[in-house]
This record gives sequence, structure tokens and C-alpha cells, in this order.
Amino acid sequence: CNLKYEGRRPSKLAAHKEAIKNYIQEETPSVLAELNHWLEERYGLSFDETWLSRYCKKNSLFPAKGQSLSRVRLPA
Repeated sequence: CNLKYEGRRPSKLAAHKEAIKNYIQEETPSVLAELNHWLEERYGLSFDETWLSRYCKKNSLFPAKGQSLSRVRLPA
């Protein structure tokens, strides 16, 4: 992954990276909306799913080898 983020301000998620990684490994959310909902419930943080997808890609936070979280929305 070569996404040229050097020199930018740290993400609000940087302090929670290990907790996010553990959540993804333990709960295996299938869509970004699930991860976003967990972040909002636990930390009061909510993000655009496109941005969250890039954050997960940049930090190799995918649920399983060869898989990525989908941007499909959860039913209301």
C-alpha cells in the first residue's frame, strides 16, 4: 500500500488503532457501517465510509487475509 500520507496530521483513530484491530479480528464486521457504528458507540467518532475504507487499507486492518470491508450500508 503506497498512499502518501507522510507529513499529515495524525488521525483521530491513531490512538485507537489496536482496539480497532482487535474488534475487527474478534467481531469480523462484514461492512464498514458496522465498524463505523462501533466507533461511534465506543468512542463517539463517526466517519465517512470512503475515508474509513482508506484508513483500514492504509493500516492493513482488514477482517481476514484477502478480504476487505465492504462499503455496503446496513439496513435501517
